[in-house]
Amino acid sequence: MGGCPTGTVPGNFHRGRRKRGLQTDLQNEIVETLLGCPSIAELDFEAVEMSARHQASRLPARALEQRLNTDTSDHAGPQTALPLRRFRQYHGRHGRTFESVLGPLHLQRAYYRCEQCESGFCPRDQALGLESFSRTPGVLRMTASAAALLSFEESSGLLHELAGVEVRAKQVERAAEALGGGDRR
Repeated sequence: MGGCPTGTVPGNFHRGRRKRGLQTDLQNEIVETLLGCPSIAELDFEAVEMSARHQASRLPARALEQRLNTDTSDHAGPQTALPLRRFRQYHGRHGRTFESVLGPLHLQRAYYRCEQCESGFCPRDQALGLESFSRTPGVLRMTASAAALLSFEESSGLLHELAGVEVRAKQVERAAEALGGGDRR
């Protein structure tokens, strides 16, 4: 993109005129990033669509990930109380990757651990509905819908093909059972 896209000297801007050259250069750069530089005859339109969808979901995924990781309000102090006069001690921020409808999200969460019973707990996981699975509620809903209609293996393939979400057949089975699908396949 170098040079002056509008053909003007830097600093010599005309009020009221749109700089179409910059807009065109930016559009070309986006298309080039998604497609490379094939000729129209070599273009695999389905591959372009899938790539564009994947690229389009990356931006909101990174924005959500960044927003959640910069919010440290899940840190409730050096310890949290449990029944029977036990406490969970704060053990720093722990990372975990969750599969979301936008793609994988790597989240850093406050982690508390009870030394007596050796159980760990992340308050943010509970607040976001992530405590039972490494899948977000949106992915779990999609998984349950697919599993209600298809085999676990077919559900896994359908989720990948239509939503770009990676859920193995065994994970579909576990999610379906936990969400009330029972053991049917």
